[in-house]
Amino acid sequence: MGTLIEAVGQNVAVSRHEAMVEWPTDRSDFDVDRVRVGVVTASWNTRDLLARMLYGVLRVVEGGTIVEVVVVDNGSEDGSRELAQRLADEGIIRFIDNTSQRYHGPALTQGVNVLADLARHAEPVDLIWALDSDVFVLRPDVVRAAAAAMSSLDAVFAADPDDYAPSPPRVTTERLSMCSTLFDPAIVWQSGHRPFLEDGDPSRHMQADLTGAGHRRLAFPFCSDGYVLHLGRGTLAQVAARDATDNRYHSWAIERHEPHFALRPDGTELARSFERRYRAAVPDDSVDTLVAGLGDAS
Repeated sequence: MGTLIEAVGQNVAVSRHEAMVEWPTDRSDFDVDRVRVGVVTASWNTRDLLARMLYGVLRVVEGGTIVEVVVVDNGSEDGSRELAQRLADEGIIRFIDNTSQRYHGPALTQGVNVLADLARHAEPVDLIWALDSDVFVLRPDVVRAAAAAMSSLDAVFAADPDDYAPSPPRVTTERLSMCSTLFDPAIVWQSGHRPFLEDGDPSRHMQADLTGAGHRRLAFPFCSDGYVLHLGRGTLAQVAARDATDNRYHSWAIERHEPHFALRPDGTELARSFERRYRAAVPDDSVDTLVAGLGDAS
């Protein structure tokens, strides 16, 4: 897919905002059966979770769907950066190596901006899938199903209901969760819509802008229908475990760092089942083994 993105996000001051690089076209036209998707994720000291998330994206999702993966690391010290660097060197992902904590929203914006810049020089992706690093992909049809629902209901943004309540895909004006967010950058990533911001809920301003502009947002049951498993609080668990008092969310993390599994009562069993599948492909956690296991899908 690409090598290391040089000098993007290097040695930058912590900011609550990252400026948007507008998508080069405002026309959206994609074939659901041949949809091209770019994945963006942010990481901070979640190496093991990141490896499993990438396995789901690269090995579980239907072949030919994921054409770009951008990992943005916010100064990890647990081997996440080394793993992402190696995957980038092998052409499996693109990597933005921040040397300081930029936080979730600005990091995601950096990643989407990379795809916006690439779209000026190569065939652009049709949809962007922003995934938390503690999301495990369970079903190969996840992207096709969500894209089809977006197309049929003329929506430009799809994510779980904030309460993860199961329901058929539906257009909504309610706030949506963003552990698994699929959106059309030709419409969403334009001036007048705020990008992902440094906030406890990085997409809430974007969602408000889209609704205010008359664009449809879709409540899609990524979690409740078992397309993905969201462990929840993966990064907060690291903030708490490392007692990272310089992190803005330290006090929140101390009280809320246990996984919630998107309120699924079978979450633990689903995680164990996914782990067995993952270990069949990636039997140990060495960088070489991870690269070999993840690279088989490229």
